[in-house]
Amino acid sequence: MLWPDGKWSSIDQLAINTRIQIEHASAQTVAPDKIQFPLTEKRTPKKYREVSSEYGIDYMHRESELNDFAFQRLLLRSLSKNDPKIKVGDLNNDGLEDFILSSSRGFSPELFIQKESGQFVNSALFSDENDLKFEVEDIALFDLEKDGDLDLYLVSGGQHQRKERYLKDRLLVNDGQAQFSEIELDLPTASNGSVVATVDYNGDGYQDLFVGARNKPLQFPMSDKSVLIQNDQGVLKLDTKQPDSLFHDLGMVSDAKWVDIDGDQDQDLVVVGEFTPIQIFVNEAGSFQKVINPELEQNKGLWRSIAVLDKDQDGDQDLILGNFGSNNRYNISPKTPMELFAVDVDQNGTVDPILFTYQKDLEGSFKSYPLQFWKNLIQQSPYFRQKFNRFKSFSKATQEEFLKDEVFQGAEVLEVNQEHTVFVENLGRGQFQVRPLEDKAQWGPVNSILIDSTSIDHETQVLMVGNDLGGNPFEGNQDAFSGLLLTMAKEGFDYEEFPILGFEKLGHATDVKKIKVKGEELILVAQNNGKLKAFKRKSP
Repeated sequence: MLWPDGKWSSIDQLAINTRIQIEHASAQTVAPDKIQFPLTEKRTPKKYREVSSEYGIDYMHRESELNDFAFQRLLLRSLSKNDPKIKVGDLNNDGLEDFILSSSRGFSPELFIQKESGQFVNSALFSDENDLKFEVEDIALFDLEKDGDLDLYLVSGGQHQRKERYLKDRLLVNDGQAQFSEIELDLPTASNGSVVATVDYNGDGYQDLFVGARNKPLQFPMSDKSVLIQNDQGVLKLDTKQPDSLFHDLGMVSDAKWVDIDGDQDQDLVVVGEFTPIQIFVNEAGSFQKVINPELEQNKGLWRSIAVLDKDQDGDQDLILGNFGSNNRYNISPKTPMELFAVDVDQNGTVDPILFTYQKDLEGSFKSYPLQFWKNLIQQSPYFRQKFNRFKSFSKATQEEFLKDEVFQGAEVLEVNQEHTVFVENLGRGQFQVRPLEDKAQWGPVNSILIDSTSIDHETQVLMVGNDLGGNPFEGNQDAFSGLLLTMAKEGFDYEEFPILGFEKLGHATDVKKIKVKGEELILVAQNNGKLKAFKRKSP
């Protein structure tokens, strides 16, 4: 027995079916290294250690702390806690990798410039008060005009942005020394942006952009417009060759990646979002067509992230998609989906997102019931107080009873039938197989995935971070996911949890990236309302 004060008692040759009395007075002091698992934490060699202070990386992200639930009480989660994102590149053309972090409203993106010593010097990108009114959801580092340096495309967004000018994206050109100046961006769009992905999709030598958008501000779940932007010799224009409906109606986009999914040597587009299926658009000489595939269309998730790798080394690019995870009370499956009805029940001009999930009734059968609590529904609209006058009657009301009311006629209906983080195997010829990862990958939302193919072990590694500390007041946060490192196995993956590897406890981790410093590699992990972490692999 290990006592709370660290003393140790041991009794040998115990008789069965007898009461054993152990007294603290006879306990002995024992060296900590003599106490074995499971009475103490299992000792395993730590492969990583936190090193941010050794490299001058000192940054604490601050969120604007606007209360999303004060405007839309029925939200599944806070919609404002998505940043910061990390983008890595040589910003001042000195041959060293630097990085920049996106920012919340009221704060500036932060530049980190690497010096020859391996130390980083950070500075705010903006100081002007008007610039700080933008929420920078994502950043693209790309060479706009092919002059040899990295320029910045800043994606604007924000659940609470009421003025259109603060939803317009911004373009900053680099003088080659990490000094940036804004130039006018003549794009007739202003959306609640979420992600930007760059590639030369038309083969003209200039980097083009896809910009994804989430919901319209204060109108969840009504999706905002995503756009495809063509770089015409240094001038950014909307690509008008694509049908408007192709990219404008993608749903609430959370991530996008360019990848040659069909093996024809050009870049195709993969897009995921909340309450959306897996969407792939193949590139045919600069024109895009959506892949119509039941395996993709039938997996509608609360998707958060995309990573690309060739898992089976067959030449086809596979995917790992981060999702909300299964550590929840929603019972999401193809037969018992979560359904969202977007309706203005009291005709006051605001969207009421009514959620239904399947739960067991008194007879043990699954039926669809409202997810939100009655009190919360009443606070959103007096309609629900008029419809039910007792908790008992509300507790028995199924989706079927709600839909009898004419106010639900014409509602936009969204669905989630896949909650798991998954591996999507590319079988070739436009065929895919979606398989959930093991339970360790399902304990919480997976917000970002890093594919590291240049690790010390000379094998491809997958690093996953996540959690969500923006849970609604009635359910709380999703914070059980400590992070995972996956390595390739003959069948699937091998899984190692971050704490066992030496990674410190993470909160709401929003992004993970790799950066080279003096011939070594650091793993950067950004956290919403938390400290930027840097981890270094110990030498084998």
